[in-house]
Amino acid sequence: MKNFIDWLLSRNTNSERLSDFGKVLLRVGVALPMSIRHGWPTLANWWRGEISYPDPLGLGQNLTMVMMGSLEAVATLMIVVGILARPASLMLAVGFSVAVLVVHGADDFGTKELPYLYMVAYWAIFLIGPGRFSVDFWLFGKKAD
Repeated sequence: MKNFIDWLLSRNTNSERLSDFGKVLLRVGVALPMSIRHGWPTLANWWRGEISYPDPLGLGQNLTMVMMGSLEAVATLMIVVGILARPASLMLAVGFSVAVLVVHGADDFGTKELPYLYMVAYWAIFLIGPGRFSVDFWLFGKKAD
């Protein structure tokens, strides 16, 4: 127990591997539920012609819905496996920044809390990279980190 407490309170845990596991946990824990719960249902609604989506940039509801639905469905799976994770997370971070700042700009925090959390998570993934347990690391080595 003392070793655990020492490790927990230590500044230098010498745990690069734990950091990489943390990156996997962040990638999978954020991106997989989004793909399943938001992305694929959005694309299914779009495919059925049920176009109901905000259009904050004036691109049209149809285009905005298919773009964000595709990002939420496909780019999230890229993040899960860690392939082109930084570009995928950047696109999602920008999309959710627009959602938080423009679509929900005037809303109370309770309304925009979920998009805000997604925005922060995707910016974090973009900044820290996918880690060693990713296809990016396998393909590009340290350049992926």
